[in-house]
Amino acid sequence: MPDEEPRPKKLSAKHAALIAAAVAVVAILSVLLFRYMRWVVIDGALDKIDRYDVVARDKAITSLKAKSARSGLVTRVILENLAEDDVDIGRREALVALLIEIGDDNTIATLVQALGDPKTPEAVRSGTIDALSELRDPRSAQALVDTLGKDKEGERAAEGLVTIGKISVPALIKVLGHTNALVRRRAAATLGRIGDPSAVEPLGKVLGDEDPAVRLAAVESLVAIGGDEVVPVLAKALVDADLDVRRAALDALENMDCAKILENIAGVLGDADPHMRIAAARILGKLGDARAVKSLLGALIDKDPAALRAVVSALAKLGDPSCVEPLIALLGHEDGTVRRTAITALGGLGDARALEPILACQDAATVEAVEAYGAFKDARAVPKLVDILVTDLKLVDNVTNALIKIDDPSTLELVETAFETCTYTEEKKAMIIDTLTTKQIKAVATRF
Repeated sequence: MPDEEPRPKKLSAKHAALIAAAVAVVAILSVLLFRYMRWVVIDGALDKIDRYDVVARDKAITSLKAKSARSGLVTRVILENLAEDDVDIGRREALVALLIEIGDDNTIATLVQALGDPKTPEAVRSGTIDALSELRDPRSAQALVDTLGKDKEGERAAEGLVTIGKISVPALIKVLGHTNALVRRRAAATLGRIGDPSAVEPLGKVLGDEDPAVRLAAVESLVAIGGDEVVPVLAKALVDADLDVRRAALDALENMDCAKILENIAGVLGDADPHMRIAAARILGKLGDARAVKSLLGALIDKDPAALRAVVSALAKLGDPSCVEPLIALLGHEDGTVRRTAITALGGLGDARALEPILACQDAATVEAVEAYGAFKDARAVPKLVDILVTDLKLVDNVTNALIKIDDPSTLELVETAFETCTYTEEKKAMIIDTLTTKQIKAVATRF
């Protein structure tokens, strides 16, 4: 029969009591050692950090750094000091500054642990966030990112991540897909404030987020980052279901080079919101690309007067001859501002086909029409200008300038005849005639 293994001997009650007593003694000694370290060594050094004695302060900090390098006890004691009810602002700032100055691995690890512990007092958590913000380390960034979902501390954590800067970007990008919309929104907004181009593509994906506030934050961040790479990404937001998101994207694109997304901008001319249509027309006019003419002509049916005026102005900037007839058709529009905008546009195009329709429309004696006559430089407008000259004192300067631009030989004779029944003073009549005569004399002189 094989030998049986010896059974372990049971401890006697006396031996068990001795072991328990030894463990208790060790525990008590550990507590006493901790309290000695805290009260005598660490707290003693902490008392010197905000004193005017620079030498004593430097010695205390050197001592604390040495002890912190061996364990996280120093940081825990500093955090306990922050938790005291009677700590004033100056003392708090000094303690946070000390954490930052020590800033070793043990300090960071202890701060991260404290921030992740829900039992950590609020005053300590805020000081911890401030310290981690200045300790630009990936662990600091991750701890602050993990705090973004907190109602009270999330904004402070976001500020800290901005302070940390580019180191925070990878951790922020990871939580763009977080289940908490508040975390996603704060992460997206923070990436924009940091301004790192590597966030453009991830933020572009956020434009598909279910929460409009998150999408808006992504748009605003893309705008803040800027650059050519952002333009096609923002184009996706032009068809967003949320008006604020669409507006933010389009308003930003107005100040960017949108030539590559001209079709996307042209598509906005059909947006339900007049503001969007106005901005789109403005951008297309600024781009000056003839490819936009067709879309703009199609938008001349817009029912909103302000949006229609924006379309007309854009067509005028493009200067395409095919715009003349459609713009002439607007001279009969029910809205006076639209009619006058069309007159200005036709004057800018300078096509003689528009002169007679303008002379025949109900706004033929407006400042817009007068300036258009001068732009055409067509003598057919002189009789109308002379008629306006003697009937509307407010437009005297505008009419005179138009007549000078046209510089027709019949002008002086028509003016003098009109002045026979005019109520202007003789001085005013003489001034106008002298202006026109001087211009004609100069015109004749340039021929020799």
